[in-house]
Amino acid sequence: MQTKTHSNYTETKRAKSYTSGILLLELKKYIIDNLEHQNLAFITPSPQHICIKKEHFSKTSSNILLDRIIGQTKDFYLIDNKPKQQMQYLEAKGRQHSTFTAIPSQDRKLTNTPNEIDLSTSIQVLMLNQYSLIKGIPYQNALDKFPMMKRYIQNKSQFRIHLQQQITALPDRYQMPSINEVKEILTKIGYGAQLRTYESTPEIEQLQQEMQLIKKTIVSLIDKMDEKLPIKNFVIKNVKRKNQEQQDKGKKAKPYLNTAFYWWYEYQESIVRNAMIQFINEPQTKQVHDAIYSHRQVNVVELQRYVFKTTEFQIIL
Repeated sequence: MQTKTHSNYTETKRAKSYTSGILLLELKKYIIDNLEHQNLAFITPSPQHICIKKEHFSKTSSNILLDRIIGQTKDFYLIDNKPKQQMQYLEAKGRQHSTFTAIPSQDRKLTNTPNEIDLSTSIQVLMLNQYSLIKGIPYQNALDKFPMMKRYIQNKSQFRIHLQQQITALPDRYQMPSINEVKEILTKIGYGAQLRTYESTPEIEQLQQEMQLIKKTIVSLIDKMDEKLPIKNFVIKNVKRKNQEQQDKGKKAKPYLNTAFYWWYEYQESIVRNAMIQFINEPQTKQVHDAIYSHRQVNVVELQRYVFKTTEFQIIL
């Protein structure tokens, strides 16, 4: 029997809009009690579904899971994980945005794929990999040429704490940033976003300069590529698409260097993720930006070797 949930969802949304006293847990109970039971044994584990034990569901913090329940068994709820927004062009390279990517990490760890395998300092590591291949030098030699990136890659936690202290001492800073704020600043550097005066320290400026040099090297290589190559085709089409979107909004196009680099990174990151998924070989494995979530524990050293063998990228997990 197929579960009929549309009217229940509509009623719940009305309840959320007009009844301010209804708490999240009560809303969950309202939807769950109105779901018809169905036998989900026939459903093959896949990236399109999230399974979560009923005993864990009350611990989740996100309304997103509540809104996307599509069925239940005696012990589990089944959540729709189909992407709400997916890159359909060029074989959907790049990041996919689904239910699983939208929920907090603590909620992901309550599902049937609780084991996170994260690409550490992924932007910087993939940049240096590509730089070493372009220059024809070993990865370690490329790492030695960029001392600030090397500091960050080799001990990201210590580096973030150091930056946290340095940023706090800036004249325009009124309070200590959280580690998450520091991580956001480092991500902005990676994508070439403009920093505020109270976000920039000598170390951050040097990191920017080092990454800018590598970006120019990578984008220069892309510019020389034949447009028939998949990566060149992917980058150019997406740069044009983003420029058109900016134009349609009456805004100026973003700098070509940053935009082209961003799409290069999206492409390469997807290649590494796909290699990780091939190694894990589980149908329910899920992708979240620069991480993979798996049902089972994975030998990290063997996974790194497999990624290097299949992509030539030395990654850190």
